[in-house]
Amino acid sequence: PRREWWNNLRDVEKVFYGILFTNACVYLAWKVPAFRNTLQMYFTDHTLKTPLYLPMLLNAFSHYSVIHLGINMYVLSSFSTGLSTTLKGEEFLAFYMSAAVFSSFTSLCLKVLRGSKNASVGASGAIFAIFALFATTYPNANLQIVLIPNFTFTAEKGLIGAMCLDFVGMLFNWKIFDHASHFGGALFGLWYAKWGRNFLRNNRIKLAQKWHDLRSKK
Repeated sequence: PRREWWNNLRDVEKVFYGILFTNACVYLAWKVPAFRNTLQMYFTDHTLKTPLYLPMLLNAFSHYSVIHLGINMYVLSSFSTGLSTTLKGEEFLAFYMSAAVFSSFTSLCLKVLRGSKNASVGASGAIFAIFALFATTYPNANLQIVLIPNFTFTAEKGLIGAMCLDFVGMLFNWKIFDHASHFGGALFGLWYAKWGRNFLRNNRIKLAQKWHDLRSKK
């Protein structure tokens, strides 16, 4: 039955469960004192880093709180299921990881401008990119906030509202969420939906050849 259940999943849904498993493992690793220095080095995102680049990706798989982890994975599950007929698994994973890096970069830029030393963790930036891609693909889809029954809104309006909230949060330096990461992720999702996906499709042979040439020179 388990194998049948797995085989019946779409590619994007299988990728989601891989992301969920990875996030759960990293969360449990935070509970082991011997792992904390390594996790602090590679799985948090802030400006006081010697290895600056890898944490821009890995922090998106890191959560301190089980509530934070649970909410993020619930939201990601909802949107990944919605996009499972639109994207292939490989494209979804590449998009998710690229969005994680870009949202971290946006967050780091604002931290540098403000001289902030706060560390960031969590998948929220990448999830906002998924949200933006979903809202652009299905703008009239009805969404609902968890624990608020009988209140629905379209995906397009929800995205606009969320981006406005994060923009205000950046202006006033609110510290409840990493608003710059959310905003950067949403921008990346909008870019990919409007231009990035078509660009990659139209130039995939050229890009593959350049990658092959680059690998051959090593």
